[in-house]
Amino acid sequence: MPEIVVILKCKEAATFKRIIKADSIKAEYDRLMEARATLRKQTHEEERVKRLADLKAEEDKTPEDV
Repeated sequence: MPEIVVILKCKEAATFKRIIKADSIKAEYDRLMEARATLRKQTHEEERVKRLADLKAEEDKTPEDV
């Protein structure tokens, strides 16, 4: 039984437009960037609180402790 091979000729740009789902990729990218920004904000806030606590502890030391 012979095999049939179909060769479709189209421009590469047209193929990418049909295959790649730009909307879903953009939505996933936005979701990941939002999660990353949230994590960065939380980490920054935790570090800020820690630095403030360290500065407060340093401030509370008496000259004899230094």
